[in-house]
Amino acid sequence: MNHDPMGTQSQASEETPGSESAVHQGVGRTGRRATPRVAFEALVSLSSETCFVTGDAENISQGGIYVATLSPPPEGEIVTVRIRVDEDSCPPLPVTGRVAWVRRDELGEALGCGISFTDVDGVTEAGLHAMIDRVDREPLMWEF
Repeated sequence: MNHDPMGTQSQASEETPGSESAVHQGVGRTGRRATPRVAFEALVSLSSETCFVTGDAENISQGGIYVATLSPPPEGEIVTVRIRVDEDSCPPLPVTGRVAWVRRDELGEALGCGISFTDVDGVTEAGLHAMIDRVDREPLMWEF
C-alpha cells in the first residue's frame, strides 16, 4: 500500500512505470506523477455497467481525478467520469477511467476514490487541459 502526502492510501499500480499506459495515466518513467494535481471543485458522476454514483471532485490532473463519495465503485472498475464545471455554460465532460484506489477512514468506511483516466482522445484531452487551466493553478503536489 502506498501513502502520498495528502494522506490517501492506494494499492501499488499494476502499470509498469514508463510503460505507455502508465505515462498516459500521469505516472512518469520514474513511477511518480508526471502532471501536477490542482485543487478543483466540481460535481462529478461515475457510471459503469454495475453502478452510478455522484460525488465532489477535490483535485484533478491530466492523468486523473479524486472524487469524494461515500459509495465509490470498486477498485479496478472501468467508469465513465462526467465532470460538470458550470451548470449553465457547457455540458459535462465525459472521460473514461479506472478506479485506481479507494480511500477509507480508520474504520474502513469509504470516503472517495482516485480515478486514472484511460482512453483519452485528443478532444477530451483538450477539454481536460482547458478545464484545468481555468482553475487556480497552485499545485497540491509537484514531484520530479
